[in-house]
Amino acid sequence: MATAFDLLTVEEASEYLRLSPFTVRKMLREGHLRGVKVGKRQWRISRADLQSYLATEPQVPDSSAKPKWMVLAEEQGVGPVTDFDAILGEPFDDGETPEEFQAWLDQIRSEGNSWREL
Repeated sequence: MATAFDLLTVEEASEYLRLSPFTVRKMLREGHLRGVKVGKRQWRISRADLQSYLATEPQVPDSSAKPKWMVLAEEQGVGPVTDFDAILGEPFDDGETPEEFQAWLDQIRSEGNSWREL
C-alpha cells in the first residue's frame, strides 16, 4: 500500500518527469500514465507508477502514419484545394491592377458569360 509520501501531485510528478503539468494531466487522462483521481480535479501518482512509466520503451510515432487533418479530410470527403489557374486556363497575373481585373470581369459579363462558367 502506498503511503502519503509515495503519492505525488501532478506538479511534483511534472517536476520529476521534467514535463509541464498540462502534459502530465493529458498523459493521465489518456491512460499513458497511471494515477488516481482525488475529487473532481486533482490527481495523485505513485512513485512506483512513475518508475514503471520511465522503465517502458518510448513510443516513437510512426512516420508513415497520415497526419490527423488528412485522416479527417478523407473521412469527411473533403478534397484538395482546387487550382484556380487550371480552371481559368491561364495563370493569374500578379501584376494586374484591380482596375484591369474589373475590366476583364466587365468584358466577360458583356459577352453574356459569368466568371463562374469559366
